Amino acid sequence: MNLNNFKVMGIVNATPDSFYANSRTAQCDAAVDLARKHIAEGADLIDIGGQSTRPGARAISAAEERARILPIVEAVAALPGDFKISIDTFYAEVAAAALDAGAHRVNDVSAGRRDPALLDLVRERQTPYILMHAADPLDAGKAPRYSDVAADVRNFLAERLNALSGCDVWVDPGFGFGKTAATNFELLRNLSCIVELGAPVLVGLSRKRLIYETLGCSPEDALGGTTFLHAIALSYGARILRVHDVAPAVECLALHTTMHTFATL
Repeated sequence: MNLNNFKVMGIVNATPDSFYANSRTAQCDAAVDLARKHIAEGADLIDIGGQSTRPGARAISAAEERARILPIVEAVAALPGDFKISIDTFYAEVAAAALDAGAHRVNDVSAGRRDPALLDLVRERQTPYILMHAADPLDAGKAPRYSDVAADVRNFLAERLNALSGCDVWVDPGFGFGKTAATNFELLRNLSCIVELGAPVLVGLSRKRLIYETLGCSPEDALGGTTFLHAIALSYGARILRVHDVAPAVECLALHTTMHTFATL
């Protein structure tokens, strides 16, 4: 599914402890089945991760993460369909192995701060890369005070983009990573200032705390709120939706694109 360069990225969590229980696929067969479902529903990318970044999650080594994700990357790369694989990691060693196994893009929640060798890898291989803002890449639970969260996130991303000049980079403002509900919503309202950086903007809002705590529900019941915020993010310039639920995101994109098509007639 590709509507005027909008994209949907389907999440495959090869972990036993991701915050949304229905996304956990610790077994290779289950992970591949989920990827196959995402592809059938129209995903442009499959984002495979082996380490949970929820607050309080147990950190794992590069060796353990590599063992979790490599069989899945190899199996998903063999599936039919018009899609790419991204590897959700902050380890250069894991990223290199996944790229060799068939992945196409690196999705790094740490923006190269957890393992500086990862940015060297991206530059050397000219690997497509997703650059995300997080207050602290080692503790997503930390929530610092922001005088202007959108400006702070924009300045951080601009600085890191400059270090990756010439590379294919998408930016992710990092909803939920060291941000309170108030700063998350402020950042979303001001997403256009991130769009002004000129790089495609990815948003990861799917079933996150700012939705389910605001609505007083669980992550399992947060799909409606997720879809609403996806529509808001698209209206402010987001181009890629990273999601647990591909079909509703594809529908959201189709309606958004159709509305703007009719608006120009």
